[in-house]
Amino acid sequence: MTKKLLFFLFPLIFFPFIVSAAGLVPCGGPGEDPCTLCHLFVLVDSIIDFLIFNLVPPIALLMIIIGALMLIFSMDNPQIVSTGKRILKSVVIGLVIIYASYSLVGWFLVSIGLADWVEDIYRSWWSDGTFVIICD
Repeated sequence: MTKKLLFFLFPLIFFPFIVSAAGLVPCGGPGEDPCTLCHLFVLVDSIIDFLIFNLVPPIALLMIIIGALMLIFSMDNPQIVSTGKRILKSVVIGLVIIYASYSLVGWFLVSIGLADWVEDIYRSWWSDGTFVIICD
């Protein structure tokens, strides 16, 4: 029963984050430039940023709350205590993996000259070389 309840409550909890999206690609709409191939990279970047910065933190917070409540209300039941600890440990490991991989990819792109974290998060690398696509 609780899994069904969580399945129906999940969209309600994260609905404000989904609705607040201003659009994945700044093209093709009324008063906007037509879409080009470079907007595909903007789309991928928007999806990754949405997942990493808008979806992962609330889910992690929810899981931390669930794990902490399991520890608080365990009534010294060792099975519930171990499940709560396992949830907390999994959340921390998952967050470290997600944000460390994001940072490592960013540092790699900076080291090979495709990104500059100070000026822009991603420079127009597709306009430097074989692709002749200019994005504003």
